Amino acid sequence: GGFGDAVYFSAAVYTTVGFGDITPVGHLRLLVGIEALTGLMLVAWSASFTFLVSSRLHPSIESDGSAEKSEEKA
Repeated sequence: GGFGDAVYFSAAVYTTVGFGDITPVGHLRLLVGIEALTGLMLVAWSASFTFLVSSRLHPSIESDGSAEKSEEKA
């Protein structure tokens, strides 16, 4: 495994896909677990950030998805 394999493995772990064709050995298993948790947290953060930005750009959409209810009130 060269640098390309390392980048492939890191991308698979970071996106929490984890194909399993390359596996860490020894103390690297802890680092890989931390990288997977970091990837999961950043995916969740990105989704919430995108929701917050889109709700500010489109204020008619409420957090519970009741855009129809707010239009009926108007």
